[in-house]
Amino acid sequence: MIRFSDGTLSIKVVNTNDLDIELISVHDEKYKSQYQISGIYLQPTGDDVEYIAIEIDNVDNDFADDIGDMYIDYMYDDGNVWTAEIIPFTMHDYDMYNSTDIRIKNNIDEFDFVSITDNTISFIGDDIEISQSMYIPKGYTVIINAGQNINLTNSAYIISYSRIESKGTDLNEVNFCSSDGTGRGLYVCQAPEYSSLEYTSFTNLDTPKSGIWGLTGSVTFYESDVNISNCSFNDNVCEDALNIVRSDFVISTVCFQGHLVMHLMLTSQ
Repeated sequence: MIRFSDGTLSIKVVNTNDLDIELISVHDEKYKSQYQISGIYLQPTGDDVEYIAIEIDNVDNDFADDIGDMYIDYMYDDGNVWTAEIIPFTMHDYDMYNSTDIRIKNNIDEFDFVSITDNTISFIGDDIEISQSMYIPKGYTVIINAGQNINLTNSAYIISYSRIESKGTDLNEVNFCSSDGTGRGLYVCQAPEYSSLEYTSFTNLDTPKSGIWGLTGSVTFYESDVNISNCSFNDNVCEDALNIVRSDFVISTVCFQGHLVMHLMLTSQ
């Protein structure tokens, strides 16, 4: 909820992340207007949504009138600052909150091209279109074979709680792309074993987003160790093409191309 009256901007926010955060500032996309926040800490919300009220004084009328161009900076205890879009919605309408599909942990049985053998998941075919978001549970190794094209459409993304092995070659790359420009990338979260990306390209991808949850990277490894070699990130629509958070990593011969705010974000443990 957002309200503005007599120069005071009132915002009610909720923390849907898994960790405590500190709020830093509210601003427009290009930081032409920025208002500092101090001393406000948010714990992760549980099943019951708990909103925290923020009031900021001496706010410019033009800034307050453009609700569609408001962002909030916040920080984890590691000191790195993150940015999220402020999305206004009715306090007593929980449709947006409840539509945040990040809570889904497994829906791979909904995809007919998925093959499961023992603890290995692979995809059947060379040209694979994923038009709904895929959630891969823990306990597997996900194999993407040389020459496979993973086309994310209809705002779909992949979240994997298992390690990813993308096995492209010099003459036969793996390609993650979005033919309709809406695909929202790859997020590997708390995978217990090293992932590897070899000769793999990521092109024309946005960032994972669902309801009030979202990331800043088109490819993100969170608490998931990874080796990345001979890969490229091209024309992705995101703040960070590659985001590695609280993970060990080895990166070699990687190319970043396109108009981005930042190509690579690395966050220590």
